[in-house]
Amino acid sequence: MKDSYSIIKTPDGFYDLFQNEFNSDGILLSQNLVKRYKTISGSKNALIRYEREKRREEGRKIVEELDLSDFKLLPDAKPSLFHYQTVRGNIPQSLWLHKIRPCILERQGKTCSICGWTPKNDFELRKLHLHEIEDYDFQNVVCHLKDIDLICEKCHAFHHIARTKMVLTKEKWEDLLKHFIKVNDCSSEIIEHWASFENKVFRLKNENDKNQDKDLPSIHELMSRTVRYTVSPNIPFADEIIKQLEQKGILYQPEAY
Repeated sequence: MKDSYSIIKTPDGFYDLFQNEFNSDGILLSQNLVKRYKTISGSKNALIRYEREKRREEGRKIVEELDLSDFKLLPDAKPSLFHYQTVRGNIPQSLWLHKIRPCILERQGKTCSICGWTPKNDFELRKLHLHEIEDYDFQNVVCHLKDIDLICEKCHAFHHIARTKMVLTKEKWEDLLKHFIKVNDCSSEIIEHWASFENKVFRLKNENDKNQDKDLPSIHELMSRTVRYTVSPNIPFADEIIKQLEQKGILYQPEAY
């Protein structure tokens, strides 16, 4: 790969940083002076900065051309207002583990709904997770449990991307990115420009959220309220879940507010 920039020492002792332009055959066409430096260290530091920005710009261009609707798996994160607020955390674990989980496993064929992975034995079965699919009503501070999806631990990691990046080793994170490329059947260039890709995903998501909730109270006011819940009737044992939420006083009933 040809260098994008070159440092050339001038006869009078300065260091010129040039940007190189090549044709498709890799032949140097021209060198455009970017800036002159008094020291070699100054020019080298500048070269690093320019190379880094060039890669960022290349990444932005590659990412902006991507159609996200082509992706089966995307990074996601729960809104901060609803962090650690789940239906699962407000019902007995026996209900979740011994009734709801077996029902979802049977209903969805013990297969990851995103990548199609199927465990080979009971030990691997633990790597299939129940993922709560939720909608959020910021105005009323309500978490709507729409469905429960069965997904493998690798796909699940991308639904909680912020935590995933904090707790995983570099090797495990790289392995997850390979899984991402395989599931989406997309170019590995995304890995090289992951920050730009992730920024695009969340930028589009935030723009959509802002359009839906233009006149919200301040986040401090919203966070002072109790999160309430609704449960879709298609959820296994929905009646039992609703009863538990009602007993705790956190079942959202619009007519009461």
